[in-house]
Amino acid sequence: MNPVLRAQWNPRGHPRTVLPRSHHRRFSVLGLLVGVRDLVWSGSWERIDAATVIAFFDRVADAIRKKTVVILDNARIHHARDVRAKQPQWAEKGLEFFFLPPYSPELNRIEIVWKKAKHFWLPFTELSNSELEDRLSDILGGFGSTYTVTFC
Repeated sequence: MNPVLRAQWNPRGHPRTVLPRSHHRRFSVLGLLVGVRDLVWSGSWERIDAATVIAFFDRVADAIRKKTVVILDNARIHHARDVRAKQPQWAEKGLEFFFLPPYSPELNRIEIVWKKAKHFWLPFTELSNSELEDRLSDILGGFGSTYTVTFC
């Protein structure tokens, strides 16, 4: 994580210090909010592609015990050809999909969780890759108990 420094305050008489910029990798997270307290998630340092989404929903489809409707935004990856091709197989297992209207992130409750995780629960400091992964594991693993969101 490499936060953007928008402003800097230094005591009078102390010169401005410039921190060295480090190149960082992106840690991507796929998540599924079940109700308001349970979060199923998977994280990776690799780019999320159709194969990653398929593996995630295969895992979800194998774990469900009753019909489940997943509400998705209209991210391009959710409409990938390979993902669409798997939907009939998932439907046989009881996993179905409902897509939100385009340009309506305010209707997607998990976006509120991601915002809280990024802007409030993660420290606003530079973390090493392993520190970031550990912090995200603690936060996302503790969602519903230690970390909660009130949806209004």
